Amino acid sequence: MSSTEMLARRRQWLLVLAALGFLLWQLCTLVLALARKAVPVPALLVASLAGFLVFIAALGGVFVWAKKARGHAALEDEMTRHNRLAAFVAGFWGMLIAATALFAAGQFIAFPGAEAARAVMMAGVVVPLLRFALLEGKG
Repeated sequence: MSSTEMLARRRQWLLVLAALGFLLWQLCTLVLALARKAVPVPALLVASLAGFLVFIAALGGVFVWAKKARGHAALEDEMTRHNRLAAFVAGFWGMLIAATALFAAGQFIAFPGAEAARAVMMAGVVVPLLRFALLEGKG
């Protein structure tokens, strides 16, 4: 495996880790906010912290990886730019679907605005990260 392929795989896995860490962090925070208990569940707090740390570590890895990848023009080719735009489109549609689902659910159950915004934001971050990693894996 060439160094370009290795760097591309590393980017792909770091993005997946960042997406999963962000999702774990935000889901635990969302559950804690919706539970509205006076005493938070320690397991959810630990899981939330673990998700945050995984997200930050993966993001840091992406920045370190970016420094190494600057010399590899093959990592920023036209296909990568196309995949990045397709991932942004997927993120837009993910946010739109999440907002629509929350709007529809809001007709039947009370869902606080801050938590609804958190759910839409989660879709807007996780969907494009996973979509880009998926597209890069196919390429």
